[in-house]
Amino acid sequence: MTSARIQELSPFDHVAVHLYLHWVTAFRIPEGVTPGEVFSHLRSGLAKTIEDIPEVAGELVPLDSVENDKQPGRWGIKLSEDQSVDQVLFQKDYTQTEKFDYERLAAMGMPPSELDVNELGAMGLWCGDGRRRGLFFAQANFVRGGLLLSTCVNHHALDAIAMGPLSPVLSEACFNRSILPQLELESESYETLKDRLDLWTALGLPQYLHYPPSDPDRLPAPGPKLRTTIISFSNQKLKFLKDDARPALGTEWISTNDALMALFWRSIMRSRLGSDVPDSEQNTTTTELSSIFIMVISARARLAPALPESYLGNAVLHGTTTALDPTKSSLAELALVLRSSLAAITHQVASSSLKLAAHIPNYKLAHSSFPTALDTLLVATNWAGVPLYDLTWGNPLHSPAEFVRLPGGHMEGVLRVLPRKSDGTLEVFLGLETDVMERFLKDPDIVKYGVSLF
Repeated sequence: MTSARIQELSPFDHVAVHLYLHWVTAFRIPEGVTPGEVFSHLRSGLAKTIEDIPEVAGELVPLDSVENDKQPGRWGIKLSEDQSVDQVLFQKDYTQTEKFDYERLAAMGMPPSELDVNELGAMGLWCGDGRRRGLFFAQANFVRGGLLLSTCVNHHALDAIAMGPLSPVLSEACFNRSILPQLELESESYETLKDRLDLWTALGLPQYLHYPPSDPDRLPAPGPKLRTTIISFSNQKLKFLKDDARPALGTEWISTNDALMALFWRSIMRSRLGSDVPDSEQNTTTTELSSIFIMVISARARLAPALPESYLGNAVLHGTTTALDPTKSSLAELALVLRSSLAAITHQVASSSLKLAAHIPNYKLAHSSFPTALDTLLVATNWAGVPLYDLTWGNPLHSPAEFVRLPGGHMEGVLRVLPRKSDGTLEVFLGLETDVMERFLKDPDIVKYGVSLF
């Protein structure tokens, strides 16, 4: 019998969403290079990575069967002696499939609508349906003239920042798996922390865990029909946007991301309401409403002591902002309230949130609160700092990635700032209901600052 050991997850991991985070990284294959050469190169690099970090080939397993387990719903990483690269790396040959022509896709800007996760991904979007819950999967999809390398990580054990050091060229030894610090969790208990709404909010969970227990193998019901797009922002347009969103008195600092998210918040809510597109800063035609914007951020630098950026586990917190009708607010007002929501996540709040997560009595009750109000809710995450465009992939690929995309299959109202391109351009990926997207793409502020690629 093959021996195996279990590595426990962190409290942040236990309250994370059970889904796979996907990337599609696109490369031209130099003339004369065969798919076999490329696949062998990728396989060799990933095999070396698994030697250094066995968790890459690990499997998530429930720990409910562990004797005297005091917290139902816990999961762990199963590490076996016989695990191998062939459990996580696969290949597909689409070189004879007409729609998968690299030049055609590149000329279109590599639209997500052409990148079906069920065709290109080794796994779908959601965990469940009885399949092996690996931590990491990669699939090399060979198309006419190129490679569409699809990679995904299990969000129940890793977050999006981990995609940087885990990108499957896996350059040299940039991997340094850290373990969450052993905090003095006994100093505070669930009873002393459970009444702090700010901690539940930071974890992205409803207070007191009102939901019934979850079934980890049950897939979510299909959502509304969506249209996805990518909005591109040049360095110059981002500067203009930040200047326009800067508070009039200039006494309070905002980031470029604050300004960008304020823009999306207002424009998406205009489009969701279905009112006539306004032509001024103030929109007085819409119905009064309250809207929630959640900014998902890395907690690495906010914990005390801080975690290194190379930490591969989940370290995610949520800055939550509520605005009374954002369609009637200025960009400056929205940017400031977004900035305030992040400033509220202090070192103390971050560390106490981790302690609360560690003391949750039943992780099966720890459902994300995201799906409760999609008509007024927006969720955003920023991966601009993940250096996928800067990675050196070595022979035989030679050049860096030409495109970084998310495949089709998305959640409504979720914005993702993609890795920053080498020229400083930022691209924002989002999905909205079809009729809402039609109005959104005509919004004058979106047209003013950004360019829709699809």
